[in-house]
Amino acid sequence: MVSLFLQCGHLRRFFKSLNAALGDVHSQLIKQIYIVHPSPILRTWILSFQVRVNPDLFKKVVFVNKVEHLPRHGIQINTASAIMQDMPKHVLEYEKTLSIK
Repeated sequence: MVSLFLQCGHLRRFFKSLNAALGDVHSQLIKQIYIVHPSPILRTWILSFQVRVNPDLFKKVVFVNKVEHLPRHGIQINTASAIMQDMPKHVLEYEKTLSIK
């Protein structure tokens, strides 16, 4: 599994580049794309943008509200996991603010 951490502003470029690099044939190799902490604007953007890029690629997008919800989707996380070690500090800090609410 490969983990990528991108800011919202980079997602549009990411999906365009991913689709261009993989093409329709290789994009079938992607099982799921997990987007953690999606904003309503990001959800709307993804729904509207999927028609112009590759609808099949966007069908693999899974929105996850919190990092701690990833195990519900079969992704094991703990403090020693590669995902947690690679995660940017600001993501973990934001996660803490969600737990307080």
